[in-house]
Amino acid sequence: MIPRMHLVRLASVSLIVAISAALSIQPGLAQNYPPAGIPGVPASGAPQQGAAAQSVRIDRLENRVRELTGQVEELQFLTKKLEQQLQKFQQDVDFRLQERG
Repeated sequence: MIPRMHLVRLASVSLIVAISAALSIQPGLAQNYPPAGIPGVPASGAPQQGAAAQSVRIDRLENRVRELTGQVEELQFLTKKLEQQLQKFQQDVDFRLQERG
């Protein structure tokens, strides 16, 4: 019989591996924080001149916010799915241990 503590550790390690795999789906997510540069923003940090340039910069920033929001929502979904799987696994382990005990 496998001790309950070992099963909980196994489930925790499985969850960590699954989260790591989920992060690898979005390869730039963890590696690019904070971002090295934002499109439309010069590396020197000097502001661009003119209303047209500012409009382009705002459009690019809005697009980036949309992309990041999508990534966050996807990771939230995957996290919730993994939490549900872990809960189901824990319930299964508890049930099997009660059968034996």
